Amino acid sequence: MGPSYKGPNFHVLHGYYLAKAVDEVKIFVKSYRDTWKKTNCILMADGWTDEKRITLISFLVNCLKGTILKKK
Repeated sequence: MGPSYKGPNFHVLHGYYLAKAVDEVKIFVKSYRDTWKKTNCILMADGWTDEKRITLISFLVNCLKGTILKKK
């Protein structure tokens, strides 16, 4: 890269690269789900209240491979 390098615009990032990143995450999560079938996993919940006093709860799944956010 040099001074003449022009990065991708919003439409390229929003379209192609975002779709590619979503596909990569789906494959990553699927590898975790495959681990859940072979070993046990633990469902965890984490809750807190933000500055506007809105309660937020996150659900996570933990297994031998690691932890992922399941739902917020």
